[in-house]
Amino acid sequence: MATDPPIFRGSKEPLDADFWLHTIEEKFGLIQCNDQEKVNYTAHQLRDAAGAWWHGYKAQVGEGHHVTWAEFREAFRAYHIPKSVLNTKRDEFRRLRQGNKPVMEYVNTFNYLAQYALEDVNTDEKKQDHFMNGLSLKLQSHLSTTDFRDFNDMVSKAIKAEYKMNAFENENRKIDMENRKRAASSSTGELDVFVVIFIDDVLIFSKTEEEHAEHIRIVLHKLHNHRLYAKFSKCEFWLKEVAFLGHILSENGVVVDPSRVKDVLDWKQP
Repeated sequence: MATDPPIFRGSKEPLDADFWLHTIEEKFGLIQCNDQEKVNYTAHQLRDAAGAWWHGYKAQVGEGHHVTWAEFREAFRAYHIPKSVLNTKRDEFRRLRQGNKPVMEYVNTFNYLAQYALEDVNTDEKKQDHFMNGLSLKLQSHLSTTDFRDFNDMVSKAIKAEYKMNAFENENRKIDMENRKRAASSSTGELDVFVVIFIDDVLIFSKTEEEHAEHIRIVLHKLHNHRLYAKFSKCEFWLKEVAFLGHILSENGVVVDPSRVKDVLDWKQP
């Protein structure tokens, strides 16, 4: 056809159907057609699942029934744009949070779902409020004293703030890694003598309680000198037995942790 009407094959997204129907109605402004011709014109563009729906609808209303445009529009929207789905999408928008997503991914999801909650974003101020409330707490805190010209300015500044925060965190991680390396290199005299380090686990072992007290003092002093600190709630001291890297270490030696091989030991002979 000269008006180049779009084909509709069905969609999981209600707004796709709504957009298609709106486009078809715009085409009516380019052609002269009566009510029945509008239905025929539109139905001709339905394919696959959407076409099957139309054939089923015609069979339901009966062969002699002439479907008006108002009836077609109402039936089409009821089937392809159900109110329950629209409400679900609206609620999904209202619950949307950035979480661990990058700002750009959050923005894209925000703009997509906002189409289902137009009453919540029908002013720029409302849009900014919803967007800010969904940002991570770190970004909210970083942007709390910032002024924004409009929604787009808020998005731009959120992206810039995220970049700076990530750069700062990456730099801190590099510094922390360098400190760990220096601590490890400067403690080669103690490594494997009375201390073992695996990533962020530190194991101190001694023959006597007196030695152990001195070994703990040396290790903590080394950590302090390199600005490395242990979280007290995760520390355990004066243990007679400890599980470490899949083994049990005690005064009797080193054995495999039984919990790690339980399934093998309990394996029934076929």
